[in-house]
Amino acid sequence: VDLNGDGWARDGGMRVLHLYSDYRWTGPAEPTVSLVQALQRKGLDVRFACSDRSAKDHKRIACRAADLGVAAITDFKLSRYGRPDHLARDLIGLGQYLRNERIDVLHTHLSHDHVLGGLAAWMGKRPIRVVRTNHKARALRAGMGSRWLFRIACDAYLGFSDQAARRDQRDLDLSEQNIHVINTTIDLQRFSMRNGTARQSVRASLGLESDDFVVVLVARMQRHRRFGLALEALSLALTEAPQLRLLILGKGTYRHTVVTEPARRLGIADRVAMALEVRDYPQTLRAMDTLLYLVPGSDGTCRAVREAMASGVPVMVSPRGFLSELVSHDHTGLICDETPQSLADAMVRLVRDAELRRRLSRAAYEHAQSHFRIDDQAQAVAAVYEKLLA
Repeated sequence: VDLNGDGWARDGGMRVLHLYSDYRWTGPAEPTVSLVQALQRKGLDVRFACSDRSAKDHKRIACRAADLGVAAITDFKLSRYGRPDHLARDLIGLGQYLRNERIDVLHTHLSHDHVLGGLAAWMGKRPIRVVRTNHKARALRAGMGSRWLFRIACDAYLGFSDQAARRDQRDLDLSEQNIHVINTTIDLQRFSMRNGTARQSVRASLGLESDDFVVVLVARMQRHRRFGLALEALSLALTEAPQLRLLILGKGTYRHTVVTEPARRLGIADRVAMALEVRDYPQTLRAMDTLLYLVPGSDGTCRAVREAMASGVPVMVSPRGFLSELVSHDHTGLICDETPQSLADAMVRLVRDAELRRRLSRAAYEHAQSHFRIDDQAQAVAAVYEKLLA
């Protein structure tokens, strides 16, 4: 690898293929494409391959990647739910691509593309380094098949959670020198510090009053997201802070079961608002007073919390999963026990203490600016590539 002074490959000496076995613009899709884009900006020869069932649908990864200037390779089926004939065809086709294009590093992101890419690299005639990212921020499944795959086809493991990485190292029998914990990222330009110019109009569009203290909960309306706990906490907190309102942002088929009916039983239906979608999510987020987040969803890195932090919105979280690593209690947010009373106390505390809100807002914003930068993540990942090829 020919490096210039800042440690980046500039002459195309390193060739990297990112493999992503899905077609939907959900979960780790955006972070993966953003990383590819950032690596390309630094001058690396990085390609991106994904599934593409319909190039006309702008919710598909290939289309969204193109909008960001990343040309997706869609020559492979990459069907994560795996038809044997598709897997066999991809194994042959990917092996030929790796060989013909002289790929040096194969970076995989999901279980299916790790299996496919790992086997293709393992069976190839030239050495190819395989990298796997754990996007879940929780430990991967560690069966016999997984341990075999990581033994034959994992030269570097990337993760966002130190706890998950340590457990994966133990369960998958990984070498400590191949474990790399890196920072998560978001679009810091899109989620900038609080801007009050649109606050009143955003609130009015959602049926909220200017003097309401609004707690926003961003999550799909599913049973496991513990909406009942949030509603019970709100019910308790209203006795001391009647200006509280709860706004729920998210879709889902269980809206009546997990929100509407419980709120009615608790007698707080008039203090709960819902929005299935909003026109300008960053502006909506900045118009809220605090964000409540209890259970990590399909994105284990809790992107909604990181977006709130970058927006200067104080956060209240449970100690579940990656949340305990992401938020520093009483510094960048409040970590609350998973009880209605603990959450209610945190809500009331934020309502009454404006200085606390300002302090949490500023610390969270500064943390986001220093830890969620995509260029920093790209530099860390490129350093892993360079180490593998040294």
